[in-house]
Amino acid sequence: MALRFDPGVVAALGRQLGGGRVLVTGTNGKTTASRLLAGMLEAAGRPHLHNREGSNMVRGFASLLVRRADLLGRIPGAADMAGVFETDEATFPAAVRALDPDVMVVTNLFRDQLDLVRRSGYRGGALAGGAELPRGAMRCSVLNADDPSVAALADGWPGRVHWFGIDDPAFAREGTGAADARWCACGGDYVYERRYFAHVGWWRCAACGRSRPATDTTARAIRLGLEGASWEMPTARGAPRCG
Repeated sequence: MALRFDPGVVAALGRQLGGGRVLVTGTNGKTTASRLLAGMLEAAGRPHLHNREGSNMVRGFASLLVRRADLLGRIPGAADMAGVFETDEATFPAAVRALDPDVMVVTNLFRDQLDLVRRSGYRGGALAGGAELPRGAMRCSVLNADDPSVAALADGWPGRVHWFGIDDPAFAREGTGAADARWCACGGDYVYERRYFAHVGWWRCAACGRSRPATDTTARAIRLGLEGASWEMPTARGAPRCG
C-alpha cells in the first residue's frame, strides 16, 4: 500500500540511514551473509535495520522501513543507524536506485528460477547493469574472486573492490557439476587450476588471459562437520576497507 501511495517511499526512508547501507545479493549465500553482517552489528551494539524475514524485493524493503518510521515519515535515530538489505539478483538494480548503497556484496551467480527467467545469463546481466548505476556514490564492492561472473562486475568499476575467496586445495574436485559460466566475455573458454564446484574456483581465460583476482580476504584450513565449521580467514595487509 505504501508503494502504491508513494513509489519513492523506499528512497525517502532508506536514505535516512546514515550509518551505512549495505546490499547483499547472489544466488546462494545471501541470507547467511546478511545475517552474519547483522549479527556483527548487533554484537557491536550498532543500531541497524535488516530485512531478516527474507522479503528481499523492493516491497520487502518498504515494509521494513515503514514499520520503523513515524507519522511524519522519519525514522527515529536514522542518522546513526546502518541498513543491511538482502536483495534478489533481479531486484538488485532497482534496490541500488532506491537505496543508493555505500557497499554491495555479491556471493556468486548461477542460473536460477528458470520458470521465471527464460534466458540464460539474465541474472548476471541484471547485476552488471545495477553495478554500473551508483558510480558516483557506492564506495566499495565486496566480490567473490572465485566466480568469474562475479569478477566481471568489477570491469570498469571505478570504486574500491575487496576480493574474497577460498585457498584450500583439499576442496578442489574433478567432477564439479555443470558450469553456468563457461566462456569469457572475449569468447574464450575458462580453464581451471582448481574447481571447487560448478564454475567456482581458480579460473583463467585461455584466450585473453583474464584470471581470478588476488584475494584480500581468504578462507583457508576449512573444516566442515555435522556439528559446525571452522576456518582461518586472514586479510591481506593494505586490503581495501569498506567501513
